[in-house]
Amino acid sequence: MSAVGGVVSPAVRRVIATRVLFVLALLSLAAAAERERLAWPVTAVKAMAALENRFPPWTNQCATPIAGIVALGGSFNGINDPGARVKEAIDLARRFPTARVMYSGKKENDGIAAVDAGKTFEQAGVAADRVLLEGNSRDTHENALFSSEVARPAPADRWLLVTSAFHMPRAMGVFRAAGFNVEAVPVERGITPRSGVEFIALKEIEGLIAYRLQGWSDAFFPGPLPPRCG
Repeated sequence: MSAVGGVVSPAVRRVIATRVLFVLALLSLAAAAERERLAWPVTAVKAMAALENRFPPWTNQCATPIAGIVALGGSFNGINDPGARVKEAIDLARRFPTARVMYSGKKENDGIAAVDAGKTFEQAGVAADRVLLEGNSRDTHENALFSSEVARPAPADRWLLVTSAFHMPRAMGVFRAAGFNVEAVPVERGITPRSGVEFIALKEIEGLIAYRLQGWSDAFFPGPLPPRCG
């Protein structure tokens, strides 16, 4: 760049102005990124609350018998530490003694798999002929597909889906898309440590968007629907 007789040409001024604007834009983006970094913990807490409160606590609103209960893997750590999802499934199995009880999820820890969940159900008094095990699913999408294949629910059957409250919107979306009509029984509401909220909230938001874009879910943010009472 050069000036003639000490006068800066219009072309040079445009180049300088463009570069100044570019630098200002970079500084603005950096400042915005820093604000988001500082604000995300607060935003994550609000996002987690929205996820956990999307589905209310389950109440039995129909006279139609419960055909089955599906507990998703994720918090099962063996017979001595079955986690809230399996514990809730056991409580529901006792409440509805004719319902089938399914555990869906891959091996989660060393030596722990769906077969161990089956033993946990039986040890809790659930008859072996009521227990269904699906131990191949690697994610929520496969939970829905493989559980449907194992359970083979009839259109009028009532099945309950047990998973963590923050995970329930994504889980309900994929089960509905898979044609497996379930009623939400959210557990573990409000117990996520503050240190884990940011990661979980981001993971669930990304999962909700990705699942919908891939056609695996029936909505971006699935919510409660009236129960199917037969």
